[in-house]
Amino acid sequence: MFKGSENQRWPQANLYSWYYNTQATFQFGGSAWERWNAVFREEVLTHQQEDGHWSHGTTSGANEDADIFCTCLCTLMLEVYYRYAVEG
Repeated sequence: MFKGSENQRWPQANLYSWYYNTQATFQFGGSAWERWNAVFREEVLTHQQEDGHWSHGTTSGANEDADIFCTCLCTLMLEVYYRYAVEG
């Protein structure tokens, strides 16, 4: 598990880091994946907006771009089960 990652919650979570944590722990498997999967999946699904997108609460003028980036990362994380074969 990546130190401190499991303690991050929305909106403090670094979704770019979460994206790679998700890929790595999925490939690693075992209890590390089980713990990480429970954390990230619950946080991501809880914060999905009614229209299907995710917003990470940025207040800059780039909100639309930030929402697109956030939605892409969240979607890819939730598809990890289908996008990669488990090694070993």
